[in-house]
Amino acid sequence: MKKIKIPTWRSVLSTVVFLIAAISVSNYSGLTQTLFPESSVTVTAMPVSTLSKPVQLVLSGAVEGANSAVITAEISGQITEVNVKEGQTVTPGQSLIKIQGTSTNTVQAQPVPQIIPVQPNPEIIAEAEANYNALAKQFDRYQKLLDQGAIARRQVDDLALRLDAAKEALENAKSTADMPPAAASTPSEAAVQNSLANLTSAVPGVVRSLTAAPGAAVQTGQPLLVVDSGSDVQVSVQLAQKDLYAVHSGTPVEIFLNESPEQIIAGQIQGIFPQAGPAGTFFRTQIRIDNSAILLKSGMTVKVRINTPNSAPVQAVPVTAIRQDQSEDYIYIAVNGKAVRQPVTIGDKIGEFAEITSSLPEGASVIITNLNTLKDGTEITLQ
Repeated sequence: MKKIKIPTWRSVLSTVVFLIAAISVSNYSGLTQTLFPESSVTVTAMPVSTLSKPVQLVLSGAVEGANSAVITAEISGQITEVNVKEGQTVTPGQSLIKIQGTSTNTVQAQPVPQIIPVQPNPEIIAEAEANYNALAKQFDRYQKLLDQGAIARRQVDDLALRLDAAKEALENAKSTADMPPAAASTPSEAAVQNSLANLTSAVPGVVRSLTAAPGAAVQTGQPLLVVDSGSDVQVSVQLAQKDLYAVHSGTPVEIFLNESPEQIIAGQIQGIFPQAGPAGTFFRTQIRIDNSAILLKSGMTVKVRINTPNSAPVQAVPVTAIRQDQSEDYIYIAVNGKAVRQPVTIGDKIGEFAEITSSLPEGASVIITNLNTLKDGTEITLQ
């Protein structure tokens, strides 16, 4: 009969200890998390702020002579010749552009034996009406700008004379249709006569802002180029009609050199000059420079920032809440007891806050303390 060996108490104890040690090693991480759970980070969070940000217009500007002359179309018609190029030097009296237009004139009718009825010319009436309507709209804009102090009274008075002349031309064109048949010897027959406008320079200078091209149709008063005198300089920008009433004469302006963006030159709006032209016309705006003797030279391009009196609401967070990882800016927001990393796009600085131009979750709260101890998903306790 085989003898069975009974384990001693020492061997049993050794086996138990071994098993406990093995279990402890294999489940160390889980036991540690169960027995000693990771403590959360206590943080402070605040709602994303809504601040009022001043509205600024950022435009591209050109430095030009303060006594520069703006050459505009004297008549409506088609450009037949452009005799200059951008950057070309011109002298007083030099021909710059020629425009072929049409106008009405009264000519002596030739004697014929029969009665000749005078027929209205639809093209003449349409052109006279379009010219009058364009000047009437321009006159309304001038009146509003005069009330804001953006232009001089002389400009409004000059335009009023042109408007009266356009009205008279329109009435004359329409009255032709109401005239009775005329005898052959009556010298009142209306005819169309071609007219040619030869635009010349009144001052010496350099051609800038040339927009004219052969074959292009133009309207009376449309700007075609600038003759830059090259003396004391100013800055000119093109202001869109939608932004026209956000500025006025005296509005402060900041000018930045493209070569030295950190250099800021102060200036003020000096005048706004609306021009008759196609839909969506931009308004030539002149800026007086407070100190330009050395930094600005005629022909340079600059960036112009106009500080308007208007403001708009924007989202913002404290500057200290913004973190940066290589090229990405981000913040931590509190979501269901955890810190969640939220990439953001930064706009302008407003005091101790920074504008956020990217979208944020509705009702987001940004974490503002203990940021160095956080990572995406860290358990947090709000205080």
